[in-house]
Amino acid sequence: MKTVRWNQWQDFELPSGIDVPRSKVSVIIPAKTGQEQLDICLAALAGQDYPADLMEVIVVDHGSIPALRLPEWVPQSYRIVRHEEGKGPGAARAAGADRAQGEILMFMDSDIIASRSMVANYVKWPAALEESLVLGFRDFIDPVGLSADDVKSHAQAGTLEELLFPRLGQEGQDWIDNFLKRSNDNQANREDLWNVVVGAGLALSRRFYDYIGGFRDFRVHGIEDTEFGFRVFQGGGVIIPDRACHGYHLGLRAMSVSGEKIKRDRRGLLANYIAHDRTRPRLANAVWQVPKVRAQIISLPDDSFETIQATADDLLASSFTDLGIEIFSQDSTTSLELVEYYSANSRVAVLAGSPGAGFPSPFTLRVAAGVKLAVDSVDKILRNALRDPKGVVAYVANSDGVSLEFWRTRALSRAGFSSAVSSGDESRQFVREMFGESWKSGEEVGISRPLEEVVAS
Repeated sequence: MKTVRWNQWQDFELPSGIDVPRSKVSVIIPAKTGQEQLDICLAALAGQDYPADLMEVIVVDHGSIPALRLPEWVPQSYRIVRHEEGKGPGAARAAGADRAQGEILMFMDSDIIASRSMVANYVKWPAALEESLVLGFRDFIDPVGLSADDVKSHAQAGTLEELLFPRLGQEGQDWIDNFLKRSNDNQANREDLWNVVVGAGLALSRRFYDYIGGFRDFRVHGIEDTEFGFRVFQGGGVIIPDRACHGYHLGLRAMSVSGEKIKRDRRGLLANYIAHDRTRPRLANAVWQVPKVRAQIISLPDDSFETIQATADDLLASSFTDLGIEIFSQDSTTSLELVEYYSANSRVAVLAGSPGAGFPSPFTLRVAAGVKLAVDSVDKILRNALRDPKGVVAYVANSDGVSLEFWRTRALSRAGFSSAVSSGDESRQFVREMFGESWKSGEEVGISRPLEEVVAS
């Protein structure tokens, strides 16, 4: 079972020597205007020490006027595609991924100069740990007077650092350094390890990219990479900051130039799509695109409408309201009654089949139909989960067994992605080993035994 507990990526032993995977990588570069900087970016990539036959480069031009072009000297494996004007960088990255043929997808901005082994250092992680997302680092340099020819010749000679070192500026990314210091290089048991994901440089396996749904288009700069990182994390990804994945940024970063505007433009989207206390206020009965808790009511074929309704209504009456509710009904007549009853309530969905992970909500609550919950039950359950982190906590309300389970969605998601898991029992064992499990009394959080019978009034 090649994975790690939680996000403890430094425990993973990378293969070395002849065991190093030889994976094809697709380097995807969204670009809009800036022909000169694109040429410099491509010049550095042409001097990589990664095998040329295992590397393709896809430049996605999203609305440049005049259109961007590839320099004559680039290898045949480099190509440029045009994407619809007006779409954001997230859509451009997705368009590049759609055309990519590599087993590994690497995304970088067109204002980055890659150090000689940058691609190789990116590839090694997702080639060995398929659910990993590796993040790169960059220094900021003065680009004035720098030419693509200079970068190309130095990159191929292996002397790129000599060319760029005198151009290093004072600007850094202190907020990332400070976060990594506080989080033990992103290995601490925290709910916000997605926070350091920046689209200027990252890589992951094609299979995991597809698993979490790829990049989305928000048309607003600065949200697409954060939201992508959030879904990677809730999808069970291992987020790895590797300083060996190093490049140089041409000029100042965008947040230095227009940071306040970027923050204003994206705050509404962050609140809706990033379920975290830092991005949204706690408002009674507010409805967000991605709720913090996804509650799933699991019913049996003979469960009545009233039995299921009682549990759903308890959840709706909860003092914790940042939750969505999915009802899995096994009877078509009961399902129709439930759909009609909750038709005007956007927090409730009636579904067929079996529940999966509540992705991308951070927490998945599974409760048997008929279980009674107190008004503050979900609040107490969530506080327990944050105080004593486990992959799953089972609450027992009577001698009949588990009445409610509270899962970290990323634990369920990683189990679902793992090729080592093929059944429900194996999934639970996987979560137990990688994230931990505990059992608690339902009474301490206000859960009472399932109703024997609910009589319609």
